[in-house]
Amino acid sequence: MEFDLVVPPSRRLQVAVKQFSLGLVRSGVRVTFSADTDAIHLLTVGVRLKSMCSHLWRGPYRRWNVDSPQLPRDRGGVMDFVEFMIDGPLAVDRDDIEDELNRALLGRGEVTGAGTSESGSLLDVDVRATADRRAVLDAIFGVLAALEVGDSVRVRPGDEQTWLRPSEWEPS
Repeated sequence: MEFDLVVPPSRRLQVAVKQFSLGLVRSGVRVTFSADTDAIHLLTVGVRLKSMCSHLWRGPYRRWNVDSPQLPRDRGGVMDFVEFMIDGPLAVDRDDIEDELNRALLGRGEVTGAGTSESGSLLDVDVRATADRRAVLDAIFGVLAALEVGDSVRVRPGDEQTWLRPSEWEPS
C-alpha cells in the first residue's frame, strides 16, 4: 500500500495505530508512506527519510494483503529493532523516554514509532545492523534506569521473543 500525507505541526504521523516522529523541520512537508508486511518506508520527493520493520503482518492488518505471512521474515539473527510496551504508571512523559533513547543511541539506533493501544503505550526503536547488541541494550536499560521507570516498561529485542523488565536486565 502507498499513499501521501502532509506532516502536521505536531511532527507526528499516525497510521494503523503506529506513530511516526519526523522532526519539526518536516512540518508541512508531503511524505509518501509505503508499506507492506515486511517494511514501512517514509519518503519525501523520492528520498527515503526512514525505514523500519513493519507491524502490518500482525493481527487485523493481515487482511490488507491476503498473501501476507503469519510471521515476519527471518532477519538472520540480527537485532535490527527493539520494541517497548509501557504497561504501568510512569512519572515521566513518553516523549521524554523517546528523547533520552535517541540521545543514548545516537549513531546506533533511533525511536521510529510510537503509539497507544488499549494495553498501554508502544515505542519502536530501529537499530543499525552493525551496532553492538549488548551495548545497545545496556544503553536502553540505562535510560530506563536513569528515568526511574521501574518495571512499568517491558522491552523485547527484535531477535528474541522474550520481553524483559528493567529489573531483569543485568548490565555488562
